[in-house]
Amino acid sequence: MAATPEPITEHDSPPPVDPPSPASNDAVVSGLKPISRFSSDGRIGRTIPETSAVATISYCSVFVRDFLQRDYNFCSTKFSVASVRRGGKIRALDECFRNAEQWYSSAIDRISAINRRPFEIAFDEQVVEITHPLSGRLVRLLNQHDRLFAYTLFAIRARTLQSGQRETLMISAGKLIGQIHALAMPDNDRFAPDGTLLPE
Repeated sequence: MAATPEPITEHDSPPPVDPPSPASNDAVVSGLKPISRFSSDGRIGRTIPETSAVATISYCSVFVRDFLQRDYNFCSTKFSVASVRRGGKIRALDECFRNAEQWYSSAIDRISAINRRPFEIAFDEQVVEITHPLSGRLVRLLNQHDRLFAYTLFAIRARTLQSGQRETLMISAGKLIGQIHALAMPDNDRFAPDGTLLPE
């Protein structure tokens, strides 16, 4: 079970302000290099999709950029392969996703309740293929990661969040998505029907 986000002290302040929209011609340069290609493009191209859709991810953090480049297509392919047998791996992944989704909802609710001072952040965009329902859930978590990334920056500027609190929060956020990637790696037969990962 994922750890509960660290409590954040609420300050007397005006209502929170939503962050600016990602698209802005005069936005401050983020310093993130655009992704020219995904790794493992061929792998996802050979996948028989359970769903057929695309989504655009807007991101401003190094974590999301690197995950898209290194791990997204791998995870999507593994989700599709695991679905063929409908075994314990899908059950384990679903549980992992539910833990992450609950944690992110709680963390974002807490940050939304404190004062923030938005400023412009440059976002890059990447179109991804969604070949499985779990891929769609992964996209949503990546979007929530960057929402939390931006909101915590705005809270730092408003002095309603300390830098150490923010670092702890973002490390936890990254670990939850990393757990999904790690769980996608083992072969299907490494999982018991109840979703337990079996020893090698």
